[in-house]
Amino acid sequence: MSRKFRSWQATSLERMILVDRLRRVFKAYFSQTSDDINSMFLVGGSGLGKSTLARLIGQHFDWGEVRRLQLTDDKWFKGDRFDTQAVARELTNISSTGAGLSRFFDSAGDKRKLFIVDELQQLSQDQQRRLNSAIEEQQDKVCIIATMNTEHQATRSSNSTLSRMEVIDFDILKQKQHRSELIKDMVRVGKLCISDIGVDSTIFSDTDLEEIAERTTHDFRDFFITLGREYSMKAQHDC
Repeated sequence: MSRKFRSWQATSLERMILVDRLRRVFKAYFSQTSDDINSMFLVGGSGLGKSTLARLIGQHFDWGEVRRLQLTDDKWFKGDRFDTQAVARELTNISSTGAGLSRFFDSAGDKRKLFIVDELQQLSQDQQRRLNSAIEEQQDKVCIIATMNTEHQATRSSNSTLSRMEVIDFDILKQKQHRSELIKDMVRVGKLCISDIGVDSTIFSDTDLEEIAERTTHDFRDFFITLGREYSMKAQHDC
């Protein structure tokens, strides 16, 4: 049973845990077309929904192609060392015409392509600057959604190398002034998750959901994992 909660994914913006300030921004994006939206740089701690939003953007718009590079996959590492040559080879394989970033983003056809680059903190500042230049050259042909986990970044100074992207800071979800609003939205989405999965909605009261949200506020993956574990425990106890 807990596996169903752990594998649940938001299928729309309304099923994401957010605060109104961010939801308004993303609603404005989702009201546009793929030709109009800007490349975005999503920064923030782990488990706050950056990759979820990138996935929804990939599903929502009519792209010519969607490609994803997950820069924390094991295949990018030799032991503990990040293998930049492996990344270059992947770019070459995708573009089929050399390893240059501009060629990597070269687009055939009329529709823009979407490239999702997860965990951008793995790239050096020089690599980020080259990515920024490629975006400037290809902005009419491609849209880039990049994510960076700030928990594994020593400094945010490298953000300035991505000036062609609109920066959206998910860490506002951790700010104290949003805490009560965030917990309320976690309860709301928790109920949607329970409904989507099709389990007994009477197992958890609002108070139960609020208590779990209080303990897992800043990692939404942990919120759903905890929901599943405690749902199983309560269901067994009630039998």
